[in-house]
Amino acid sequence: MLGIGSGLAGLLAGVICLVIVAVIGIGVLTIAACIGSVVVLVYGAGLLMMNPGAGVLTLGLGVVGLGLALLGIAVSLLVYGQFIPFCIRGLVNMISGLLHHGRRKQA
Repeated sequence: MLGIGSGLAGLLAGVICLVIVAVIGIGVLTIAACIGSVVVLVYGAGLLMMNPGAGVLTLGLGVVGLGLALLGIAVSLLVYGQFIPFCIRGLVNMISGLLHHGRRKQA
């Protein structure tokens, strides 16, 4: 029984770590996309003076990157504004239910 319990605890810890890394990764990738797209846009504007075809292509890639960065911001707002509070409320309710074990408030 100890082996099965340890395995389930390890599985639970792995899932929790995966969710934490995914949440942090969303924020980091969003910031990287914002910075990267601005750099590509500036580089494309400079390249436009020397080679118009490559400059337009680079500017287009910068705009696509900026669009993906804005999509990442929307996902980040959803995750950090809705998902994290939902998880915290669920965890608090679960712990409260375990500690109070069916007791009701007396009015």
